[in-house]
Amino acid sequence: MMIFRPNTAWEDVNAGLRWSENQNPKEDTGPANPSKYMDLDSFTAKPLEHPTFEFIDRYWVVAGGTIDEVGDIFQAFDEKNAVISQRVADIIRQFEPDLHDIVQIPRMWSFGSQQRIERPCYFINVHATARTVDMGRSQIARITQKNTGREVIRLRALTKEACVVLADAAHGRHLWRDDITLATFMSEELVRALKSAEVRGFNFKECTVITH
Repeated sequence: MMIFRPNTAWEDVNAGLRWSENQNPKEDTGPANPSKYMDLDSFTAKPLEHPTFEFIDRYWVVAGGTIDEVGDIFQAFDEKNAVISQRVADIIRQFEPDLHDIVQIPRMWSFGSQQRIERPCYFINVHATARTVDMGRSQIARITQKNTGREVIRLRALTKEACVVLADAAHGRHLWRDDITLATFMSEELVRALKSAEVRGFNFKECTVITH
């Protein structure tokens, strides 16, 4: 059994994005066009609530790159504002229908091309969790938020040796978060399907899987 941590291949695509109130966001961020932010809890994984659906319906998603530079993933699954293409959304739904919040985005704009992105894209919220990361054998970071004083524990490992996970976490699951670090993981079957579809912008990191 293999477990993977999906990362964004920033060198292959321009996966940057922001949310904008402007109907035609031709200006970069600044006083006249400030970025908008979702009010999502960074400490927990839970289903989306009504204010977030309203946010997605109201604001534009602005991709940083040109039409040719954007891929099938914007930001990263570990972030709280990940956006995926139709192809990725369809594959995830095949494996786990109705499990995750996958919400179509009504308006996307390519800042690099200065034109609307017509192909469908979706906001994804992965809120299924399982005890996954071996905290003693993995590389983690403890970060204290300046504005709240709360401690956030995050998985910083980017190598197989520094990302040690429990085999039981993958039983019956294909896409989920660790219940402590909120790091995102994928099953071998889901990764194989995404690779077969030749999605652009993913870098799947294999983890060290242990049984005890």
